[in-house]
Amino acid sequence: MVLPDGEFVRASREENAELFTHAMGGYGLTGLITALEVDMVPNQRLEPTFDELPAKEFAGAFQAALEDPDIPMAYGRLNVARSRFFEEALLITYRPSVDQANLPPASGSGWMSHVSRYVYRAQLGNERMKRFRWWNETVVGPSIGGGPVTRNSLINEPVVTLDDRDPTRTDILHEYFVGLDRFNDFLDVCRRVIPASYQEFLNVTLRYVAQDDEAWLSYAPVPRIAAVMSFSQEMTERGEADMHRMTEALIEGILGIGGSYYLPYRPHATLDQYQRCYPRAAEFAAKKRELDPQLLLRNGLWDNYAGRL
Repeated sequence: MVLPDGEFVRASREENAELFTHAMGGYGLTGLITALEVDMVPNQRLEPTFDELPAKEFAGAFQAALEDPDIPMAYGRLNVARSRFFEEALLITYRPSVDQANLPPASGSGWMSHVSRYVYRAQLGNERMKRFRWWNETVVGPSIGGGPVTRNSLINEPVVTLDDRDPTRTDILHEYFVGLDRFNDFLDVCRRVIPASYQEFLNVTLRYVAQDDEAWLSYAPVPRIAAVMSFSQEMTERGEADMHRMTEALIEGILGIGGSYYLPYRPHATLDQYQRCYPRAAEFAAKKRELDPQLLLRNGLWDNYAGRL
């Protein structure tokens, strides 16, 4: 990467290790990364299994899947319909197929992407459609779309699936990280905060993040469940104020159970919440000023949070 003073360096766990850990999760404030080497995982043909279960039992089932060496991929969903809000979960696990020959190139879900987009967007203001989507994911989907799929195709879903063409609304992502032992507390926080807003909640996907002891601004100091939430917000002052209030309340509740939140979405967290979530925040800012005294590399994260420490 190129540092703010123009020096071109290579950083890794073995070479310039402090720069490496400052840059990984440093949101572009350390330097300009020009090339990145990453480990790859072999492609596989996988067979899915779909298990619907009470949300309060999800963490235990997910933990069991994570510990199973025959399951290379797993994720979850929660029912977002208000009548059953966060009470039901779906765990999808994948095991390698016996046949691993002639793996096709990665592809998305084709015409299914357009169908998925219609169902996804039809949830706006429509609780019946939210219930239909859950039924579709837990009953119809497994019965007609539960065949083998390659690992590469699973992570190649076209963006059209989430495309929003409404100029009066905007999509807002939230991401929170909680220990598996605090997942039910996370459900309680969300049930208390989200339905009290008037935000349109469209989806939550649950995945696993491994422990990260390296990044200065690590959001997973222990292994955690990541909850990626998708909201559709009206583009009005009322909508923005409500989103700000709801986000701050969610962060406060999740910090209270030892969790964390992902930084670069909207600057709705307070400076105090940022510091409590990221204990090395002040240290990160001090190192940033040492590397970049002229503050050539800045962004909203720096201006709203790190640069104020």
